[in-house]
Amino acid sequence: MEYLWEKDYDNSIEESVSYLMPSEFIVKKLGLQQGQEGYWFDNDGKLICFNLALEGYNTGLLLEKEALAKLLSDNQLALIWDIYIEKVANKELHEWRTVAEEKDGIIEVVNKYGEDTWKLNN
Repeated sequence: MEYLWEKDYDNSIEESVSYLMPSEFIVKKLGLQQGQEGYWFDNDGKLICFNLALEGYNTGLLLEKEALAKLLSDNQLALIWDIYIEKVANKELHEWRTVAEEKDGIIEVVNKYGEDTWKLNN
């Protein structure tokens, strides 16, 4: 989940603030609790999830691999990636789209769409 407080005309904040945290589904299913702001721990006190921005990196939510695998397996879910690639070459825009899933430790392409190409007006 992303929570966003954008810079506003009243100057109450100087820059926009964005905060990533696990969804209620993930928190409940993994029994997570926030030990300190932005850091989520399981019942054994093991760090399971946190926002990279809290460590000075670009924002991104990290979830411990084994915890994610258990969550997916216990709830008969799969991890899905929607992959989009774009390239400009020879005054043309080229696009590719692929959908892949991870299930039981194996990544498979579910659907690979054909290349789309458009002439640019330059």
